[in-house]
Amino acid sequence: MEKNKKNLFTTGELASLCNIHRKTLLFYDRLGLIKPEFIDNNGYRYYARRQFFSLEIILALRKLDISLPEIGEYLNNKSTSNYKNLLAKHANILDQLLLNLQKMRSELNDRINFLENTESLPVESVHLTAEAEEYLFLSDPVPQNADLKIRTKISAQHLSTLADYVTFNNHVSGYILDKTAFIAGKRPLLFS
Repeated sequence: MEKNKKNLFTTGELASLCNIHRKTLLFYDRLGLIKPEFIDNNGYRYYARRQFFSLEIILALRKLDISLPEIGEYLNNKSTSNYKNLLAKHANILDQLLLNLQKMRSELNDRINFLENTESLPVESVHLTAEAEEYLFLSDPVPQNADLKIRTKISAQHLSTLADYVTFNNHVSGYILDKTAFIAGKRPLLFS
């Protein structure tokens, strides 16, 4: 095999051609994604041109955030159909991620607009505004004489449950008070 080494690449050479660290190439070797053409008696690994192209496929798929096990499965069952299916699967994942990001962006914009509209309002007065229809999500009732720790536990449980339905903390928190108590100036006890 000595005379054929001139057409082969060492681990370092192949890694350099693909702009990766040689440890990455050795890691892919340990995973069985890419095997050397042969291993010399001294333990040096030598790779052929075809392994260069396999490595290029691995690196391209990694840039698409395709997992190493999925890449390994594809490399063990290479076909145009399997390649197309792998890419289509990840296109669908990206589409869903994009939808989620767009929803989060919309919620962030709503929250920023809300804060811009409210930052100049005086805190000690009541303001009425017309808002779009929203859902009211109630927590468990807070006991009348609950201390700060109990109130915080109820709030934490409430916010945790709310997070299952709202992507971003895009909600207004408050208390529901008896109208008569509110008019009489009785406010909820926020801190004890």
